[in-house]
Amino acid sequence: MPKKIYDVVPPKVAHAVEHMVRSQGDGKHKKKSTHRGKTVHHKKQKSPLGRRVLVGGGVVVALLLVLVFFKLAKADIQIWPKLEEISLQETVIANTSATAVDAVAKVVPLRVVVQEESDQQVFDATGSSSTDTKASGTIRIYNKVTPFSPLTLKPGTHFLSDSGKFFVSLSKVTIPAATKNGPGSIEIKVQAEEAGSDYNIKPSKFSVPKLSGTAYYYNISAESTAAMTGGSLGNVKRVTKDDIERAADSLTKNLFTQAEDNLKNKLSAGEMLVEGALLKEVVSAESDVAPETAANTFNESAKVKVSALVLQIEDLKQIAKNKITSQLSSSHVLLEKSLSIQQSPTTFDVAAGKANLNTQFSAKTYSAIDSDTLRNLVQRKSSDQIQEIINSTYQDKISQLKVNLWPFWVKKSPSQNRINIDLMFE
Repeated sequence: MPKKIYDVVPPKVAHAVEHMVRSQGDGKHKKKSTHRGKTVHHKKQKSPLGRRVLVGGGVVVALLLVLVFFKLAKADIQIWPKLEEISLQETVIANTSATAVDAVAKVVPLRVVVQEESDQQVFDATGSSSTDTKASGTIRIYNKVTPFSPLTLKPGTHFLSDSGKFFVSLSKVTIPAATKNGPGSIEIKVQAEEAGSDYNIKPSKFSVPKLSGTAYYYNISAESTAAMTGGSLGNVKRVTKDDIERAADSLTKNLFTQAEDNLKNKLSAGEMLVEGALLKEVVSAESDVAPETAANTFNESAKVKVSALVLQIEDLKQIAKNKITSQLSSSHVLLEKSLSIQQSPTTFDVAAGKANLNTQFSAKTYSAIDSDTLRNLVQRKSSDQIQEIINSTYQDKISQLKVNLWPFWVKKSPSQNRINIDLMFE
């Protein structure tokens, strides 16, 4: 027996299509006209092609309605579960001897990463030293003492120039006695009493002030035949011990920072440093000058090494998930992306490759929602019915719910394979 239209489409749509086909296929309509006062009935002739087009168009429309309802109609349901936060604290043992995570013993593998850095830098000297110098030269001392006798002067004897500048002898000197042919004389080296260019005097006459008041004063004299030279005043920069120590501290501090940054860049994806577990060593630090060296600048070079303890974040997460899920009931689910881990070592030994970590875990949990069961419950239901079913099923376990039926004229949800249920956590 041939199937009717409503065997394959919804009854209401089928009846509408069947009625349209019958009305289009009825060829017995008559048209009235008047001929010589009589009414004449003419049969209206229908074009077979036009009739077929109308029938075919109606069928296409019906099939499109069926396609929209059964193939394109859908329901989107968004559910925001209520979240609860759980926090736990654990002591985790990290060790380079461990090869895998032991969630029960709370042991995770560890590795040691080493980074070395070296550099050289120019630093300014901050000390200063005097460059003052004293003028010096040669004088000839004359002895005219009578009766004739030699005269001895001790080192440091002052000689006063006729320009008022004092010079002193540098050694003990004995002036020969005078003779009938003239005074005795001798040349000696003298040095200015004070530093400065003022003592670079021209050839001058000299007296010996300490002989004043004695017969020797007028009989002992001296003169220079050349100018005194070498007197000056000034200061130069000097590298102090503190300069060298400050330079070493500054350079090694910068190198340690650089080494730590480069060490972090060497970590693989998913790795983290054990907070604060660093071993810093100054391999070498030296200056190119000795303390008290006269110089404006100096070079400081240094080399440092930083060793750190590194572990896998996922290893700690495995411990955290194991601990948290053990605290949850079977009806609750851990929202893994909310898992937060903070760790700091209570004790560590970088050289030995081990650490005890004070670890704090926190995460959000929610009541489990069975999407498959929900789809079965809400199929062929209106938007209001869907909301009522979900709210009554989960009551205070959800915070927000949205239902959207598409296209806009669809009043009830389609079959469960066209129902999308999304859990929202933002």
